[in-house]
Amino acid sequence: MKPLGYLILFILFLSFTKAQTSNQYQQSFDEDVLGWSHTAWNANLYAENSLMYFQTNEPEDFAFLFPPIPATKNDFSLKIFGGGINNPFISGIIGRAGFKSFIGFYITSGLIFVVYTNDIMDYTNPSMTLLHGQPFQEISNLELNVYITGNDLNILAYLNDGLIYSGQITDAENDLLNGQIVLGASANNDEHISFVLDEIQINYNSINETPGYFIDEFTYDYSPWFRFGDLENAAPSISIGGGYLNFIYNQPVETELIVSAPVGATRNFSVEVEANGFLSNGTIGIGRFVDYHTYTSLWIEEGNLYLGYLDGQIIDDPYVVNQISVGDMDIQKIKFSVTGTPPILELSGWINDNLILTGNINDASPKLGYGHLSLSVEKSNIYNFLVDRIVITYDDYLTNLEEDNPFLKKEFTLWQNYPNPFNPTTIIKFTIPNVGDENISSQQAKLIVYDILGNEVQKLFSESKAPGIYEVEFNANNLASGVYFYQLRSGNYVSTKKMMLIR
Repeated sequence: MKPLGYLILFILFLSFTKAQTSNQYQQSFDEDVLGWSHTAWNANLYAENSLMYFQTNEPEDFAFLFPPIPATKNDFSLKIFGGGINNPFISGIIGRAGFKSFIGFYITSGLIFVVYTNDIMDYTNPSMTLLHGQPFQEISNLELNVYITGNDLNILAYLNDGLIYSGQITDAENDLLNGQIVLGASANNDEHISFVLDEIQINYNSINETPGYFIDEFTYDYSPWFRFGDLENAAPSISIGGGYLNFIYNQPVETELIVSAPVGATRNFSVEVEANGFLSNGTIGIGRFVDYHTYTSLWIEEGNLYLGYLDGQIIDDPYVVNQISVGDMDIQKIKFSVTGTPPILELSGWINDNLILTGNINDASPKLGYGHLSLSVEKSNIYNFLVDRIVITYDDYLTNLEEDNPFLKKEFTLWQNYPNPFNPTTIIKFTIPNVGDENISSQQAKLIVYDILGNEVQKLFSESKAPGIYEVEFNANNLASGVYFYQLRSGNYVSTKKMMLIR
């Protein structure tokens, strides 16, 4: 991987020592930035030359980026490799953010810190507990390893593959055990944010145990919705307590507050929000967003219900697909759904379980067909309502990504094993590509483990494999602690990765 010069956004790989995870996400940006969303007002996020580029087109106070995975719980790991920073920024974060919490890296002015907090009340100047800090000259990768033992949260942090911190948060609060993987950056002196990434790898447990269906009655105050928008007011004005998601704001200045749902990127979806009325002098909306200018939405404003969208246009207000007056209706429940595949999307809106509004988008771009879900209030200086239940049904974007991603069909891929380090078993995942020749239904391949001297330790398989994604378990029960290598070989393709056994 290419080293990162400059002040950087950071790069990070969480691999576990004793972590137990059931999902792995890896993207190397060979084809596209698939399923990502961000909160910058005006920015470009795209893939080119096997790199992910993020560039704001005007100064931004802060921007968050979300990969397509859902919120995670308990153990997780993350690794990000960097390709370069075009414009240094003053600070950046990467890690897991809960409703009130954050655990991960914070980078600013040539210094890197390992930090956590379980009580974010001000995003512009959060109070963090410092676990470790040191200067750096360049970063090629960052590695964070978080796993639970008993009531304690264990943390291993690596810089350029070297261990820089090993420690523990004793009696960790529940808010630290749940959250969404997030990257964040802010520019210095009104400059633009600009950075490049090579690859990201995440091992995780999904917060949602029923794929395609999520219900939140806000029984727990650590439900991992992510707050953004007006960063000075988001934390104190949106809270979870008493069995409600509370939106309470009464100030002279209008604000915009948003919560992102913990289900990750979706395709077809419906979101149903039940509350004790929706008191606001501004706009209340449900949406699916890629960014501030690529989204579909249902919103209530000045006694009307609207369906609309933006598809990359850098303007303030969305295009209205359809609208209807709801007058002084006592609204206790609103529901929004989007179905279909671009270029044709069908939008539908319900009030109190009654379907009252539909509309179509007939020229939607591919980006409008996915995104993260949100609930928002805008153009308002007064709002006061308590959400007691949100129900989401959805098609998981990642399920389709794994099945349809052309990158997975065109090229071999050998993933980093997980967990890593491990004891005594680990999983090795790889892809046998579809070469596009209908006369070739399988390819000869072999996967072999070697010790540090190059001696063959174990042949995991040597056989013909059909195109697809495979996982193989490696059991090192009879081996000594140390560094080992595993190699996938097929024809002219050879890929080798390092793993570590720790007793």
